[in-house]
Amino acid sequence: MPPFMLRPGPLLCVLLAAGLPGGVLRAAEPPCPQSATPGAASATLKAPPPPAGPDDNIVNIDADHATVGVDGRATLSGNVEARQGQRLLRSNEMQYDRDAQSIESHDHIDYSDPLVEITGANGSYSAARGAAFHGAQFALQQRSARGTADDLRLTPEGVLDLKGVTFTTCPVHEDDWLLKASDITLDTRTKIGTARNATVDFMGVPLIYLPWVSFPLSDERKSGFLFPSIGNTSTGGVQVTVPYYWNIAPNADFTFEPTEYTKRGPDLGGDLRWLTENQHGELDWNYLPYDSNFGASRSRERLKDVWDLPLETRLTLDAANVSDTEYFEDFSQGPEGASTAFLNRSADLSYRSEHWRAQAQVQQYQTIDIVNLAPLQRPYARLPRLMLDAADSIGSGALLRYGFDSELVDFHRNIDGPDNNGWRGDLLPHATLDITGPGYFLRPQIAYRVTQYELDSLAVGYTRRAPSRALPIASVDTGLQFEKYAGSHDQRKITVEPRVLYLYVPYRNQDQIPVFDTAVPDLNPVELFRDNRYVGADRVSDANQVSVGVTSRLLDAGDGRQFLAATLGQSYYFQTPRVTLPFEAPATGKRSDFVAQISLTAFQDWSADIGVQWDPEAERSERTLFNLQYKPADNAVVNLAYRYERFQYIQPNPDQPGVSPYWQGFDQLELSGAWPIHRNWDLFIRDVYALRDYTPVTPLTVAPPGTPQATTVVETRGELERFVGIQYRSCCWRLRLGVRRFVNNHDGSQDTGIWLQLELAGLAGVGSASDAFLTEEIRGYRPLDAPLIRSQGPLKSIW
Repeated sequence: MPPFMLRPGPLLCVLLAAGLPGGVLRAAEPPCPQSATPGAASATLKAPPPPAGPDDNIVNIDADHATVGVDGRATLSGNVEARQGQRLLRSNEMQYDRDAQSIESHDHIDYSDPLVEITGANGSYSAARGAAFHGAQFALQQRSARGTADDLRLTPEGVLDLKGVTFTTCPVHEDDWLLKASDITLDTRTKIGTARNATVDFMGVPLIYLPWVSFPLSDERKSGFLFPSIGNTSTGGVQVTVPYYWNIAPNADFTFEPTEYTKRGPDLGGDLRWLTENQHGELDWNYLPYDSNFGASRSRERLKDVWDLPLETRLTLDAANVSDTEYFEDFSQGPEGASTAFLNRSADLSYRSEHWRAQAQVQQYQTIDIVNLAPLQRPYARLPRLMLDAADSIGSGALLRYGFDSELVDFHRNIDGPDNNGWRGDLLPHATLDITGPGYFLRPQIAYRVTQYELDSLAVGYTRRAPSRALPIASVDTGLQFEKYAGSHDQRKITVEPRVLYLYVPYRNQDQIPVFDTAVPDLNPVELFRDNRYVGADRVSDANQVSVGVTSRLLDAGDGRQFLAATLGQSYYFQTPRVTLPFEAPATGKRSDFVAQISLTAFQDWSADIGVQWDPEAERSERTLFNLQYKPADNAVVNLAYRYERFQYIQPNPDQPGVSPYWQGFDQLELSGAWPIHRNWDLFIRDVYALRDYTPVTPLTVAPPGTPQATTVVETRGELERFVGIQYRSCCWRLRLGVRRFVNNHDGSQDTGIWLQLELAGLAGVGSASDAFLTEEIRGYRPLDAPLIRSQGPLKSIW
């Protein structure tokens, strides 16, 4: 019997279903859409829409011509399209075997599904065995990645096995980098790719050979080796890090970061992270078994853990440790290493509700800066610290707020020589009447502060083991707010907000009260309206004064966005404050320093912040801060800053009366910026210059009674940090070169670092620099979204 011939036509739709009798074919009743011109081949396919029918086993075939035999085999030609569910094949000729449910083509063939697009010189497809192609080109649908393969096999489970492969994330005809391998497996289910006998070529030059490599096919985390990190500094030499990342679970991971320093030896670093329903934390460390420059082992450890417990309680651990005081100077990557004074080690158990707050804490410090921190200046350990605060209110129109703050602490510090150690208890009940209405507020407040000490030991000059202090505090805080619409369409709003605070605190002699944790904060408009000019319970300043301030704002009347804000303020003393810290110069005038702040935002691409603290008695600035920024885009920003700070201290030895003061402060300029200079090129700069810096260097031991304690003031001028970098970025790779010179030691000595970084989009980074470094160095800089696939990522809660 001759084969059944299908009538030729512009388009014939044929349905071949599994299980139909041999040779039976049914024409599709609705007319099929017109296909492409006969003989046309599509190089790039779009993901097909979901099929109309629910049965993905049905194979729909469209062709211009079809010959069907009685054995169930069919030969199709002319714009052949075969669709099974979301899988689509296109070719000019195909052979279809109904019994084997397979399709084969000896001509050019295109295949696509939601995971991959494939174009081959020839190929075959079977629902049971998958697809096989020769001389294939492929592109992943769910990310920017493509390649070629001598032979390609796609399993029904979505696994691509490729032989003689090239792989890249660069656009077509721009093979700037290629991963070449004898074998590559791309598992689109687990989003993991693995390659064997692979080389990474960049601009045609072999960059690295990898006998085996695994890389991610998505942003999901995966275990495996990360690409090496390469850097160089003058003190550590060339450093090479080969990290291994272990994705322990969706809520836990570990990165092992072994580093080899040519001038120091191996460093066995690691970073462990975890996240549960009630807990999140991180433990990271570095360990050098033997630092050849230092002559001993070196280490650093840091632990942060937060644990939410039942009954609204929380346990917080925050602790760090280094093996020696020179660690940060040797291993930091910037001047921050020379400014690390001490490391915190604390454990906090806290409870918080609507009206109550309780905390139990143990805290201790490791002193790092033993050069500039004399023993009497080093922080105390708190073993323990207990706090209990309460707050509530009654009323509606005039709201009465009342409560108390309390604290009990045991302070200890181990130094050579006599020192104050012991307990301090502090209780502060308070009540405020809050009268607030449209455009005004009035808040009279009364409080009473009682502080008691029980000391185990006494420093030189202290004679009382149980000093105490009790005093009342009274204040009246009031303010107004005036508003006016401005602009041609009332699109702007101008406010004027005057504020006045009267504060009265009687004088109490506190010379015999030790100083455990109290200091003078920077003066600003917020500090002007506090009831104590000290931070900490060891000193309560006497006050009979009025603080006056005024703020004016320019706002968007529609959304409230602030364009300009200016604040001026000063305190006027009816009686000059007499309470001081042991190292603080007493006040002599009838008014405080004058403070002013101006903030300019959202003015086209410009913003500025200016802060000034002016001493009216000496007619000089005590503190000046100026920041100017021009930012037309996230990756285009220029910053100019000026910082000046000048303090006067008395040498911190209470046994030495009449010692002369000395100055400590700084006077610095800073310029930083990131700017696209030509097409894909970017320039980065940062320069911090000390016009004049004063740093006191105190002795390492406490002077015995009656012996003058000498203090040396070191003056420094010149560069503190200088950084220059350049970057070239394309859509699939990025190259950075940077040079950084910075102060890394208390004596002013400097280190130089040079780094070269190559980042390959979709593969990994080779180098040591990162976007985080640039965003820290250059204020306001945000890199353009880089198409990089990183193995590490955020942890996910499994609850």
